[in-house]
Amino acid sequence: MILWLMFVPIVLISLIVLVYPLLKRDAPVLLDEDETRMRANVVLYRQRLAEFDEDLASGKLQPDMHEQLVSELKLNLVEAARVTRDRRGVQRSHVWLIASLVVIIPAASGWLYTQFSPRKAVDQWLSLQSNLQPTVQKIIDDPSAMRTLGEDIDLRDFFRVMQRYLQSQKQNPDGWSLFADMMSRLDVPGQATVAARKAYEQEPDNRRYALRFAQLELASNEGKMTPRAERVLREWSIKSPNDPGVFMLLGMGYYASEQWARAVDAWQSLLNVMGERPSEDKEYQAAVQSVRRNLNSARARLDRTLASSSSPTAPSVAASSGKASSDKSSSPALSNDPKVHVRVNGDTDMLRSAPASARLFVYAKAIAGMPMPVAVKKLTPTSFPVDVVLTVGDAMMPTATLAQHQAVKVFARWSLSGQIAPDAQDVVAESALVNPASDPSVVLELAAEAGIKP
Repeated sequence: MILWLMFVPIVLISLIVLVYPLLKRDAPVLLDEDETRMRANVVLYRQRLAEFDEDLASGKLQPDMHEQLVSELKLNLVEAARVTRDRRGVQRSHVWLIASLVVIIPAASGWLYTQFSPRKAVDQWLSLQSNLQPTVQKIIDDPSAMRTLGEDIDLRDFFRVMQRYLQSQKQNPDGWSLFADMMSRLDVPGQATVAARKAYEQEPDNRRYALRFAQLELASNEGKMTPRAERVLREWSIKSPNDPGVFMLLGMGYYASEQWARAVDAWQSLLNVMGERPSEDKEYQAAVQSVRRNLNSARARLDRTLASSSSPTAPSVAASSGKASSDKSSSPALSNDPKVHVRVNGDTDMLRSAPASARLFVYAKAIAGMPMPVAVKKLTPTSFPVDVVLTVGDAMMPTATLAQHQAVKVFARWSLSGQIAPDAQDVVAESALVNPASDPSVVLELAAEAGIKP
């Protein structure tokens, strides 16, 4: 029925496109007008002929002139008759052409439709979809029912029906997760990843959906880290900081991407999360040894990378967005309790004009490893300067602290929204690299004209 509804308008449009120009082109003269014009020409011919005869009898015309005028008059009459005949022929040809198009186009289109249209295949697909949909619903509710699927059902048809059914559902994360597992077993990574992403997007607080999507995203990219997988895993490293699965995927993705520093940080975090168990647990000990091998391999590759690069000269002044200075000597004594003393200077006008939601974030970030801060404080200043001390206790995660890094940068972010996530209106100051173990002091200058955009 749907195909017929499409077929009829197409035929009508085709007729209009072809017939309308014919109707507009050289519009034919009506028959009664042609007949009237012809009769008027005959009457005029007779009148002029009578006048010529009278002029000949009265001597006004010579015989040779009379004969010439009569000949010209006859030729004009013949030409007028020919034009009328041609017009009638044009009209008749247009009528026949239009009639032919009106009859032939629908007939030919109908024959082509019945002979070559996919109507039969479409009907079969709709019937198959209707028959398989109850089975799809049953298997989504109970995946073990997949074993009872009849051998006469083509799995490709079943999966197409299942995908179509899930697309018609507004919310069905379990179905999409099951479909992702099926596509993964069939080695169709693209569709598996899309299905896992839909399951995660429909239920983002589900750990299993999140890690499954990240795993398939990595697998579809030859194991290398992707921005989407990294974003999901970062979020879950905060939501579930003691989840070994999160750090396992982070380590694998960073290692495959040759991001050795981040891989080292992820593997080390995984070892910290795994903790210690009795040596009798052979399976656990084997897993620990595997992680340690990966960690040592990443460290060795990181060392080779650093050795092949030129030694950087540590700057003593911050970038144009801020200023920093260290009060320690070039070879300070290292501390077992790393901390960073920070003074933030700023314009008091920023405090007066800021909304009530505005907050000052002071945080430290490692130059290698995970991108989240290793120490952060959220403040509501009433005046400048602001003095704070970043310590191990200010870490966002117990597995990523100041004690684990020998080089960090310190930032001050004046956020009007009160959120640590970067915003174009934020004012930011950044320090040079400092070693937390040397108990450094840093001064940051907050100024709107010197702020950097995140």
